[in-house]
Amino acid sequence: MDWPKAKTVLIIVVLLLNIFFAINIGIYTFGTTISAQTISNTLVILENRGISLDEELTIPRYNKKTPMLMFEIPQYDTESVLEYFLGDGDYDEIRLVNVTRYKRGKIQVNFKADGVIEFSSDPQNDGIILSGLDLKDIKQVEKSLRNFMKNSGLPFADYILDWYVYTGGDSLEIAFVQKYRNFYVYDNSVYFVLQNGKIKYMRYSYKEIKGFTGQPTEILPAHVILLSNMTEDTEGKIISIDLGFKGYEQYDIGTVVKTKSQSPVWRVKMRDEDGRIICRHFSAYDGEEMESRK
Repeated sequence: MDWPKAKTVLIIVVLLLNIFFAINIGIYTFGTTISAQTISNTLVILENRGISLDEELTIPRYNKKTPMLMFEIPQYDTESVLEYFLGDGDYDEIRLVNVTRYKRGKIQVNFKADGVIEFSSDPQNDGIILSGLDLKDIKQVEKSLRNFMKNSGLPFADYILDWYVYTGGDSLEIAFVQKYRNFYVYDNSVYFVLQNGKIKYMRYSYKEIKGFTGQPTEILPAHVILLSNMTEDTEGKIISIDLGFKGYEQYDIGTVVKTKSQSPVWRVKMRDEDGRIICRHFSAYDGEEMESRK
């Protein structure tokens, strides 16, 4: 065997593999191609516009071509979900456009066509009890809710704590969001309203991720999104901006349009004068604002 020649071929193969992996890592990880001076100037401009900024606000410097995210609407085990949230026994089934509602007394569970499950109860009495829960201990709350979701059988393992806010008395709003690679998946989220140790409302959203599309596209960096959309009349304090994926939800009467991909989106998280969290979403491709949602 010609060992010198074989060694040369092996070195070339290793180099090609390193280049391949470097390209893929470059596509799917965060970069720092925006200068620190640009970020500093952006903060000054926003402050001069009178926009309130959180002291810990960090503007991402990511500026790489980014693909879209592919997904499928899941098929839930309806009976198992209903048994977990409503318990044993009979319940009423109501079929509406794009929603199937199940009710027992003043407690109900909605299955929506876009993969969303909603639980709600009577504001005064009913709700799902979380034993021994101290709402002031956020770590205990997070642990309790993680156990609750794990026992439900619904996908939740990759969800992280996103935000929480106390709304007076013994009440707490808390949200989780899924993280895939280095990106948030904003439509895969869980939002809870807790009161007096009970779950009074839950909105669970999940779409099964199938990976990225093959062709990345140029996106607008975070500072451009802020400078283009945060004007003098912007209300609330900006506390963070991050990058993830979100779909346009479209419905026709009687017909569900199932989005099969989600575009990269910049999310600007804000806190209003009452302390509540507001999230504004902007397409990273053209800067267009999408609907606002918690």
